[in-house]
This record gives sequence, structure tokens and C-alpha cells, in this order.
Amino acid sequence: EYNIVIDIVERTVDAERDGVQTKLTPWEAGMIIGLPSYNVGDLVYARTAEEGSPVAGVEYRKPDDWMLLSVFREHSPTVSEQTRVQGRVFPVITNVSRVYQLDTSDVENEPFDSDSINLNQPWQNVIADVKLSLNVDALNAALTAEQARTSPRASVVNAIEARIAELDTAG
Repeated sequence: EYNIVIDIVERTVDAERDGVQTKLTPWEAGMIIGLPSYNVGDLVYARTAEEGSPVAGVEYRKPDDWMLLSVFREHSPTVSEQTRVQGRVFPVITNVSRVYQLDTSDVENEPFDSDSINLNQPWQNVIADVKLSLNVDALNAALTAEQARTSPRASVVNAIEARIAELDTAG
């Protein structure tokens, strides 16, 4: 109905600092992160320092736009060849204003008052309340009140009628 994909991430990452490897859990317990798509951002490439100031005697190649490959040889005491690859790549989160965070670790459970349904709220909220209601009398009262409005909201009327039918077949 809402076209939502939920991925539960339960993995660790390896980090190294001063030669010591540590397993980290970068996901805080109880947090839900909402994203508009799997593409969270972009990779931004910058020139390496050596690309701007090449060293004499070093051969340079660019196998990819972001990569600088350098090959150099030493003759002391034996001949050796060194190959190095450098790159400066930075992840940048785009659409930061569309990354949503919901903390579920401190939730207050308020009982739903099913004795009445507040029709003086946006239709989405009314429908959410209707879906939670177990009181057929309150639903019938809400249906009558909604239909008596100058401009009854069809989505609200349909939701109330569907919920009443659902409760009638269940009971």
C-alpha cells in the first residue's frame, strides 16, 4: 500500500587505528533511518598532492579518473620496483533534508481512545485512528458525522465502512 522497503542492518565493520583492528557496530539500537532511495549520496573526487606536484623519475598513469598510479625503481642495493595507487575520494550525503531518523528506544505507549474518533484532523490521521478502532459504535458515529459534512471525504468514509465490515466479519 505504501511501497516501502524495509532492510534490517545487523552488521559490523572493521576499523583500524594505530595498527589495532576493532569491530564496530555503527548502527545505534532502536534507530530507524528513512531514506528516499538506496542512493544516499555521491562520491566526490579530488586531485592527489602528487598529481599536482609530480616527482622526478616516477612514471604516472591514470587508470581511472580518480586514481593516480605511480611506478618507480630503486637501485640500492638491488633493483626493486614499487607500484603505488593513490586516490582522494570523499563520500558526500546529498538530500540531507530527506534523511529521516526515528528513535524507537524511548516510546511512550498511550492507550488509543476508541470511544470517539476525532474528525477534525487531516484525513490521513483520521484513517489511522479508524484502523486502530475496535469500537463499532464509535465508527458508526464517525461515519454519520463524516457523511453529514458539507464535503465528506470519500477516503475517510471508505476507510470507516471498510473497518466496520472488517470488525463485523471478525466478531
